[in-house]
Amino acid sequence: MPPEWDRCARCDTDLAEVAPRALVGVGAVTKRTTFAAARLPATPAAPLPMERRKMPHRPSFEPCAPINVRDGYEPLASIEDSWTPKATRSKRRRLPIKGLLVSCLVGGAVLIAWQQATARDIPAELVSYVKDGVGVEFVSENGRYSAQFPRPPQHMNRSITFSGTALDVSFAYSRTGNQVIGVGWFDVPSRSIATKDANANLAQLANSYAVAEEATVTELDFFSFHGYGGVDAHLRSDRAVTKIRVVMVGTRIYVLHAGGTPQGAIGLGRLSESFELKGD
Repeated sequence: MPPEWDRCARCDTDLAEVAPRALVGVGAVTKRTTFAAARLPATPAAPLPMERRKMPHRPSFEPCAPINVRDGYEPLASIEDSWTPKATRSKRRRLPIKGLLVSCLVGGAVLIAWQQATARDIPAELVSYVKDGVGVEFVSENGRYSAQFPRPPQHMNRSITFSGTALDVSFAYSRTGNQVIGVGWFDVPSRSIATKDANANLAQLANSYAVAEEATVTELDFFSFHGYGGVDAHLRSDRAVTKIRVVMVGTRIYVLHAGGTPQGAIGLGRLSESFELKGD
């Protein structure tokens, strides 16, 4: 190989010194790069800056290869440190949106499952009564109340014992499958309730009703019904779960009843919404 190929034919510059500067910004140059293989042609050519001259053979270099500072070359900035691909940036922006969509889908699935499970708990015969508010209006002249039932109610007399006194209960009820929805009323002697406060009387009335149902009271929740004292009670037995709402209007006692199956009591809320007092 002629020795004059190691120097520029026009300016007599050593190509080994010029070539690394010409390649700055093209890629990381390693120590293994051989510039002797990249000779400029000795034929005359139009004068061009050294940076724009084309070489017949491109030097070999490794993309993104680590550069040893001790070789005398200044390391170039890493591509990953100075530039993030646009696709990666858009993916990062989409991550919160994807998380929100997944949360919405999961929440919707849970809500639908809960609604389906609730619907399965309500017997088909009670769906229109509980959900759509469709019922049969019933007015008790002697009991002085009105309420809506899933179907025309039947009548029966029951008996409970309160403060050692047996009391007859007039009970209107509607049976749908195993569910019983009804309203009972009875009068208590004034002396039986005169010595106790309203909540104590209501708790005793709920317990007396539970005994007649062969059940035990598991929960009491006192409330006010149009200015009258009341209590919600959960009754549980081996054969059924029952919910009752006891309202005391003077010496007149009303018991709203819903239950009859081990799975739970359904319809007490709907019955309570339709219940109204008539007369004094």
